[in-house]
Amino acid sequence: MKKLLIYMPLLFLAACVSPAVKLVEAEWTSMTHTEVPLLKDVSEAGTVKGDFCFSSFGKGNVGLMDEAILAAQTKYTVDYIRNPVFMMNTKDACVSVEGQGYRMKKT
Repeated sequence: MKKLLIYMPLLFLAACVSPAVKLVEAEWTSMTHTEVPLLKDVSEAGTVKGDFCFSSFGKGNVGLMDEAILAAQTKYTVDYIRNPVFMMNTKDACVSVEGQGYRMKKT
């Protein structure tokens, strides 16, 4: 019990020092398509990043992660994000996403 009382304040301080917290990782995500693509149907577009802050919430109409995805898809004109990593900046209440962008191949 004594160890817990010693380490709890240290854990709290460590959380305050590092404002970035990893929320989740996934395989694929998209705000414009509902099905996972076949790799033969998409082409890689490079690294994409998007973010959305709680202070801008009135401008969006879905959740922070959804808005971050949509921001990245719009900025880089991609259809999907592969291996997205979602981070939360606790200081600014912003969510960001970073991953590999993919576009549907034109047929």
